[in-house]
Order: sequence, then C-alpha cells, then structure tokens
Amino acid sequence: MGACRDLVACANECDAGSGDRCRRTGVSYEFGKGVDADLVHATELYEKACAMGDSEGCISAGRMHEFHHGVPKNDARAVGFYERACDLRNPAGCANLAIMLESGRGTSRDAARAAHLFDQACASGSGLACERGKALRALTDAAAFEG
Repeated sequence: MGACRDLVACANECDAGSGDRCRRTGVSYEFGKGVDADLVHATELYEKACAMGDSEGCISAGRMHEFHHGVPKNDARAVGFYERACDLRNPAGCANLAIMLESGRGTSRDAARAAHLFDQACASGSGLACERGKALRALTDAAAFEG
C-alpha cells in the first residue's frame, strides 16, 4: 500500500494502466520516497489512479484537495473523490464522504445520508464510522425531540 520500491518500474506500470502503481508512485512523490517531494504531481497520480478504479487513490486525491496539500483547497472536488471511493466499496471513502455530508462541506448538508454512509462503513469494519454514526444519530434524535 505504500510507496514504490522501484519508482521507474512503478511509473511504467502506471503508464500501462495499473491504478495501484499510479497510487504508489503518488505516495512516493507525496512523501519524497526515492524522489524529491512534489505534491502537485502526487495529486495528479492519485487522480489518475482513481480514474483507473483504485479506491485508495480516490481517497488520497480527496485528501489532497480537502486539506490543500499542494493544490488549492477544494471541498467539492474532495467530495467527488470520496464519493468515487465509496462507490468502489471502500469503507474509508464512505466515512470521509459522510463527514463532508454531515458538515455540508463541498456539498449540501445531508445528515440522513451521512448516517447511512457511517452505518455502511461501520458494517465494513470502520470503527471510527461506528462512533461518528452513533454521535450523529444522537444529535439528530435530540434535535427532532426538541423540534
């Protein structure tokens, strides 16, 4: 899951269509493993990996946009990448998307969909999603009771 050991080979495999190798090459560039760090290029590689169906690449691309790592902060783009990861059945992608929906960052606030996605991620073993889902339901239940 980490950086490439052989950056040239990984880059060649990326160019040949391996999303996993594009993501790993991105990790190498993001963290300066065997190459000078280049966050812009890392983001490009993560986006390419995502386009090839690598869910971890989608999450990494989303993170780069959400937290302004080498690219302009763009929560809407982050939401798109997290949604793609979730569509690829990645629990962390669903949990990240739920966080964005819960707060309304980069998308319309949708507590019900966020709760559903937290439950989905929780069922796939994401413990943090379980806790976030419980907390969100407690807040929405309290708001409904008061309203």
